[in-house]
Amino acid sequence: MTKHLVNIVLNNFTNDSRVLKEALTQERMGFKVTVCALHSEGLPFQEKRGEILIDRQDIGRAKMPKGKFFGLLIYIKLIFMVIRKYRKADVWHCNDLEPLVIAWLAKIFNRKLTVIYDAHEYTRERNGRTGLLKWLVAKIEPVVIKCADEVITVSDGIVKEYKRLYNLEQVHLIRNAPHKKTEVKKMDLFRSKFSIPKENTIFLYQGAFTFGRGIDLLVDAFSELKSESVSLVFLGGGLLTHKVEAAAKEHDNVHYHPGVPYEEIINYSSSADYGLNSVENICLSYYYCLPNKLFEYMQAGIPIITTPLFDCMKVIKEWEVGIIIEDFTVEAFKKAFIHAHKTSSVDFLENLKKAGEYFNWENEEKKLVEIYSPYLNE
Repeated sequence: MTKHLVNIVLNNFTNDSRVLKEALTQERMGFKVTVCALHSEGLPFQEKRGEILIDRQDIGRAKMPKGKFFGLLIYIKLIFMVIRKYRKADVWHCNDLEPLVIAWLAKIFNRKLTVIYDAHEYTRERNGRTGLLKWLVAKIEPVVIKCADEVITVSDGIVKEYKRLYNLEQVHLIRNAPHKKTEVKKMDLFRSKFSIPKENTIFLYQGAFTFGRGIDLLVDAFSELKSESVSLVFLGGGLLTHKVEAAAKEHDNVHYHPGVPYEEIINYSSSADYGLNSVENICLSYYYCLPNKLFEYMQAGIPIITTPLFDCMKVIKEWEVGIIIEDFTVEAFKKAFIHAHKTSSVDFLENLKKAGEYFNWENEEKKLVEIYSPYLNE
């Protein structure tokens, strides 16, 4: 009998590459896979991607007032909806803490339910979690993590922290790496779109425009580098899109490009000379982060410039695939960009190729298959 596996994620599942890659791997293994997500206006409540069912829950978020109290009411409603629908499934893959809490409750009704906890970041130390909320998470996670049959996370640093915090013998590391590209053609999409001079070195910020990602530091640094032959491209979107758009209008060496589909991201990345990871060290979740953009840059064949974060520095140093910014100041950012401009990105190509052969989903999913195989046939 085919085992039913439910991937639970509290977003609308339109741009979650990690959950999609995991679901596709699970489906190929032989599971019947459902992705349980949240509904947003304009999206279908149900759709299929191959044999994978995407089931979006209508929790009435748009009709409810904003605020923590009403957010809690919506979450309680979601708990009942998910347990009612999926308590009889064989396996729940819980993406982050909120689904794990639901799984902990679901086990009351189905003791045989297998629970996999996939912590996409250092949960109790996430950016924005302060005061009572941070205290609650610190109290809740040690309790509900006991219901997990396996624990997965995204970086070495978080693996070590979870073992230490919860006295776990094993925490699996599955990095959020993209699929391996056998051959990537160097593109020049940004230079042609923004009329960037040939002599300019193009630096790419790729991802979410939000707080703690170094947006202000980047804008300030490039506003002071107008006399240098350097250009900055922001690719993505988010809360600070208005700030990025304003900077692009004000500074002729700063450019804004809306986000592109996941399938096209490598082509756009390859159009830059250097890929940026400017995450700031404002919480332990960021300090131990290992963003997928690092691996996308590798697959695109462009060296990485990163802020001094634990796991990011480790990768850059061990594989010699980029430059580490000394600290979180405008002067340190400027120094790194000028150094990169004077250094040929071609010098990193051989190491980038080796790193890309190692850091890819084809290698990471082998570990996922190993984790899930015992639960497929039991």
